[in-house]
Amino acid sequence: MRVRTVHRITGPHLLLDGMGAAIWLEEIRFESAFNIKKRVSKACAHFNWGEPSLLENDTGYSIAIEAPIDQLYAACVLLEWACEDEEWSSQVVERIQREEKEHLRLRSLYVFCLERNISYTVDEDYFCIGYGLYAQSYPWTALPVPEKIKAPQSIPVVAITGTNGKTTTTRMLSSISKEAGYCVGATSSDGVVIDGETIVSGDWTGAGAARKVLRNSKVDFAILETARGGLMRRGMVIRDVDVVGITNVSRDHFGSWGIESLISLQRAKLSIVFSLRKYGVLVLNKEHTDIYDLFLKEFSTKRPDIRVVMYTTKRTISEIVYCNNDIIYVNSEPLCSINEIPLTLDGHAKYNLENALMAITIAHLQGISATHIREGLSLLLPDPKHSQGRSNIFFYNGGTVIVDFAHNEGGITAMVDLVKSLRPKRSFMVLGQAADRSTSLLKGMAYAAANLSGQHYWIKQIEKHTSERSAKETALILQEAMKEAFVEPEKISICESELVAAEEALQQISEGDVLLFFSHTHYEEVVQLLTRGSE
Repeated sequence: MRVRTVHRITGPHLLLDGMGAAIWLEEIRFESAFNIKKRVSKACAHFNWGEPSLLENDTGYSIAIEAPIDQLYAACVLLEWACEDEEWSSQVVERIQREEKEHLRLRSLYVFCLERNISYTVDEDYFCIGYGLYAQSYPWTALPVPEKIKAPQSIPVVAITGTNGKTTTTRMLSSISKEAGYCVGATSSDGVVIDGETIVSGDWTGAGAARKVLRNSKVDFAILETARGGLMRRGMVIRDVDVVGITNVSRDHFGSWGIESLISLQRAKLSIVFSLRKYGVLVLNKEHTDIYDLFLKEFSTKRPDIRVVMYTTKRTISEIVYCNNDIIYVNSEPLCSINEIPLTLDGHAKYNLENALMAITIAHLQGISATHIREGLSLLLPDPKHSQGRSNIFFYNGGTVIVDFAHNEGGITAMVDLVKSLRPKRSFMVLGQAADRSTSLLKGMAYAAANLSGQHYWIKQIEKHTSERSAKETALILQEAMKEAFVEPEKISICESELVAAEEALQQISEGDVLLFFSHTHYEEVVQLLTRGSE
């Protein structure tokens, strides 16, 4: 048996409705997992915490327990104890109790807000009532008397998840909402942005990022890009989101939290619906029927109140938002042409058309006018300023370079389709991947890349993301898989870094060519090279 990880659960989660903790066990038989669950059950009974749940996953089992808001670290210690051979004793009880002091006033305030549907966020230092403009924060040492709390006014809150397109959809919806006069707070893999200003850079798509937005006193429209890691590590921080959008779910990031299959990843992403307020809305792409089918089968019985709204790139008046002859319609009324949305690249970037349709659907549901939707979408250009790292277009030595962050099979496939639709004289690609991806995922990416039928491929090594496998070994797996996909060996080069790959690839570009450049580690330096070369 191997303990993969143990986490505090601080909001709606795939495994829990409330707060608590969960542990993921690998390389374990059911009998052993069940015996551990019995030990957990005995310990929980001592603390009056309720019965634990035991769930099978792709790599083993998970055990989850609900616990008081002030005892989440203690719950983690309890789960870890249950996996050892130590007998239950007064010493074990003392060790668990020492982990965290009881805070009965915090418990009382949490239950009060929960029962009365009062918006809140909570971390290890502060309990905050309300969101954005109406947020009031209280340190744990000076919590208010629950009965004196008045329910604050609300602000629109949207959450977006999926495998690809989350950040672009967030940017589109942010631009639309800003044009409508809102002060937008957004989380994304680029950072936390408040009213157009990045207050912290990096991949901020979890609970901490959401709290930064929801507690900012300027914000009156919150957009929370939420990744699989955030959903599985902590759960959602709130349970009254107005609209949830799921862009798509494809093979990516297998290997953590018992996720080794597409359907398990879909379940993880769909767990975001538990953060919706009563009668909240789930927005889906009608062309991804597997997500909707899984929602109906496994989630709708728990949340029958959720309303599902779909959009589609195809002609159908049964949906609120759809396309017909390159025109986008909302409630059967023409909104704009696809060409008026720069990020669709005149319709060649089908994936960005889908992202735009989701942003349009959510904006419409929030009552934003057609004029503001059009204006917001028209302002985003395919360049580093407006769409950093996503479908950035550069002209270099008579050719075209497309820089993108795609890092999985689905993303690479979408970008390859884009390049093919442009009908270049010759096509090239720079690709690479982190060493923590499974061999199966790496091969899928390589096969997708091979579909470009490129003139040459440069596989970069990514040293900063190495794991048990070296960066060179990862590059060799990609190379061998591309050979399996009938790419001639002489058309593949392995480079020691992204910058070396950039320098070699740019030397080959000439008029009519397209270079598809997947940038993951040296984006700013690559942009500088391209900018200097285009002057």
